[in-house]
Amino acid sequence: MSFHEHILSQPRRLRGLLEQLHRSDHPLRSASCARLLETPRLLLTGMGSSLFASYPAYLRLASAGARVSLWETAELLHFAAGAIDAETLLVAVSQSGETAEIKALLEMLPVSQPVIGVTNAAESFLGRRATLRLEMHADRGPYASTQTYVNSVALLLALAYLATEQRLDGFLAVAARAAGALEAALDDAFARTGAGIDPGGPLVFLARGPSLASARQAALMFQEVVAIPAAAMSAAAFRHGPLEMAGSSLRAVVLLPYGLTASLVENLAVEIERLGARVIRIADARLGGGDFRHPPVEEELAPLVNIAPAQALAYRTAVALGREPGVFRQAQSVTSRE
Repeated sequence: MSFHEHILSQPRRLRGLLEQLHRSDHPLRSASCARLLETPRLLLTGMGSSLFASYPAYLRLASAGARVSLWETAELLHFAAGAIDAETLLVAVSQSGETAEIKALLEMLPVSQPVIGVTNAAESFLGRRATLRLEMHADRGPYASTQTYVNSVALLLALAYLATEQRLDGFLAVAARAAGALEAALDDAFARTGAGIDPGGPLVFLARGPSLASARQAALMFQEVVAIPAAAMSAAAFRHGPLEMAGSSLRAVVLLPYGLTASLVENLAVEIERLGARVIRIADARLGGGDFRHPPVEEELAPLVNIAPAQALAYRTAVALGREPGVFRQAQSVTSRE
């Protein structure tokens, strides 16, 4: 399956995950999961896409008053391992289940440490070590990070819904709508992208709230798929210094879900446009306008949808530059060493 096919098959794979979540025998519906969620503290950890995908769930848990933290695994391993104790439920996310930092962290912890493992490989180190294993149900292969990002966001949000509302029904209803919105967003994005993004200047992805996960994932995709520098930051943080970059050479991709800070993010987009920057908006249709529009979706689930235009832009830009999209030349699809 090609990189392009992996992107287009995301709605099918997301719906497949949701079908699994409807099953009465899904691990999230088990008594063991309920007991694990009684643990006083939660700590979510991962690297790269896995870390980014954890952010929407982290925000839901934090806003509900849960005692939760989010750590890049490498930093947690070497500088903050004391944050994990017997009263901590570790939620470790790794599509391969073989990520070097995840393996090292789990090997360091006692076997009694409660771990929820979120992975796309049941037979992996993480899959075997986890107290409770949650499978992403995405395709395998070198391009899997497209689908695993989306399915990880969904699976972790399902876990967060369960932890905060003690039920999955509310999540499954909104996630089903998001799957339809993702399909429509992909169709629209590939119809609009043209040759992608001109790689001739600084490229930044801006968002706030849950969609910051997709901004970070999009920047990573441009680094991996297109091999050009890209950054991601909150739209608020951009004002604290980086605004100085705004000018004719800057390209800014702005994610605009319908929600709490949409007007603040749009104000920044307008401002940097006036300073000469090329701004590309990925917006909820309720906001009007936008270079890319997607059907209405709850702000919390917007990362399941607004990543699609960024994926299309990365794909088109790589093709325009004569680079085979998704093929690693120097990095590895599974990072086996620090």
